[in-house]
Amino acid sequence: MKKLVISFVAAVILVILLFVTAFLYIDMSGHRNFAYEVFVGGRLYGSVKVDRYVTENKIVFKSSSIFPYSMGYPTTSEKLFLNKRTKMPIKFTSESVGTRGRKRIIMLDQNDELTDFLYLEHPRYITLKEFETGEKTMIFSPRDVLSYMPLMEKYNYWKKGAQFFEVMIPPESPIPPLREKIEVRYLRDEYIPVMGRRIEGESYKISARGIPEATVVVSKYGHRVLALDVGQGKMRFDLIGYIEGPGKRLRPFMEKFSEWVDLLKKGGSLFGGKHSDAERRAAERTDVHKSPDRKINGSREVFFESDNLILSGKIWYPPAEEGPFPAVLLIPEDGPVTTGERSMLKAIARNLSTYGIIAMVYDGPGQGKSQGSFSSMDDGKRIAIIKDAVRFLSQQPGANAASVSLVGYSEGGFIAIKTAYLDENIHSCILLGLPTGFEKEILSETDLSKTVQKLLEEQGIGPLDDQFMQTIADMVREHLLSILQSGENVTYFMGMEMPVREYRQLIERKPYELMLSYDKPLFLVVGRDDKYFDPRLIARLKVALKQKNKLNKVAEFRYPGRYMGAMAAKDDSWEFLINPDVLRTISKWIHDSSAPVPAEPTKSAPQP
Repeated sequence: MKKLVISFVAAVILVILLFVTAFLYIDMSGHRNFAYEVFVGGRLYGSVKVDRYVTENKIVFKSSSIFPYSMGYPTTSEKLFLNKRTKMPIKFTSESVGTRGRKRIIMLDQNDELTDFLYLEHPRYITLKEFETGEKTMIFSPRDVLSYMPLMEKYNYWKKGAQFFEVMIPPESPIPPLREKIEVRYLRDEYIPVMGRRIEGESYKISARGIPEATVVVSKYGHRVLALDVGQGKMRFDLIGYIEGPGKRLRPFMEKFSEWVDLLKKGGSLFGGKHSDAERRAAERTDVHKSPDRKINGSREVFFESDNLILSGKIWYPPAEEGPFPAVLLIPEDGPVTTGERSMLKAIARNLSTYGIIAMVYDGPGQGKSQGSFSSMDDGKRIAIIKDAVRFLSQQPGANAASVSLVGYSEGGFIAIKTAYLDENIHSCILLGLPTGFEKEILSETDLSKTVQKLLEEQGIGPLDDQFMQTIADMVREHLLSILQSGENVTYFMGMEMPVREYRQLIERKPYELMLSYDKPLFLVVGRDDKYFDPRLIARLKVALKQKNKLNKVAEFRYPGRYMGAMAAKDDSWEFLINPDVLRTISKWIHDSSAPVPAEPTKSAPQP
């Protein structure tokens, strides 16, 4: 009887294992995995992985993008759900992540001809409920290889020639999706090198008004995307890996398992070398508890306290030992700082230190090694943190406490000048770019469509139909006015919390009034390539600021770049290069406007 029970249990377990194995086999059989390398200007820039699989009634595309050298977000994850029968979108989500936290979310939920849309980039957001998009409208993004895949599946390869598709483009700004009709035109058959061998393919041109022209090469018979060239070589995606079916999918795991078996036979550890697991953990603990105040190449990692939080930062010192030196604190934009922006801040601070200036960069709550969360930040909390950072910086060895300046760019410029206005310990303020946002332009400009068009051109989109742009601008204006009139702190849409109060606070900012009421030395650095550059406004600011303080200055540069510099290729990597003219001009102004250092009493020389 006992043997019978054991045999029955074993049989049940075997059936369950067979069922699970069959399920996993079927699941893996439906997946196709693509891996692409991304090149910008011919240099490796990042990578994208796409997983395509089929469920009972849906076709699903999932992608993961990594762009470590981008001024924008380093990582983005996307999901696109299509109707299996019609291959038309059902739902799309995109989540871009900055430093230690979610930052930008885009969601579209289609139901026949109506679509719900959400854009959230704390604190900016826009929500649209059941706006008309049409039941045959596809989702498309010019620089996203995932969006080209369903497009090429929808293309009729029997007819060839030119075929047209209605698409909506989710912008990288809080404005409604853009509508456009794109053309997919067959070009030629060609052989291209893919993964070490030449593959027969077909090339197609993707074009439309307002988006960069692209060339897609798909495999001759499977119609899988082998390469994508956007903007005539400005950005290129090359297929470097493709897995389909359970055999290829399991191969890497089997190879890794064999490596582990061989390693264990030789007496090694799965964690590397011959160290035990306890030794490995001890080494990790030792590394974590190294002193944070170590000095490396003229810089020092630091920590300071603000509102019961421990915040991290870094200070760069001049190469000379004599002082005291003027000091500056760099103020980031609102919300989490991306990897590229962090590189920019560090590059500016490091370069300023070579001009005899102590420079500090700090990590906001929830970023770097700082405690807390960025999502609960408002202007009051930002100002309190800056004040505490200034107090900490002024106490550093060699720092001239009477000459501490703030350097802010974009939205960080508004917070910088507001803090300097309120804190008597801050000597002066430098603004890199006009401290404004498109919300003010939308609410004040009479030609709203031009403002939105400038915003899109920065994303490589445009020009679009004037009447359509006017419609988009009016929708944004209506949305902003509804926020200003709302008395709520938060609201909810598509399961997400919308920061109504914080966005309202941002919209209500009055940067120009604040600049004109500011009574300390102010240096405004502007670029004529800035989308908000207005020569008439700049001329008025020059006159008004000079009348208030003889140290005030406005400097114009023709093409300094969005952040007074740009990411550039160097050796096998990328780094931020600040515009040298901007750097020299800022450094000279800081020294010229520095508060005089009180002279120490002269000591009598000892008599011989």
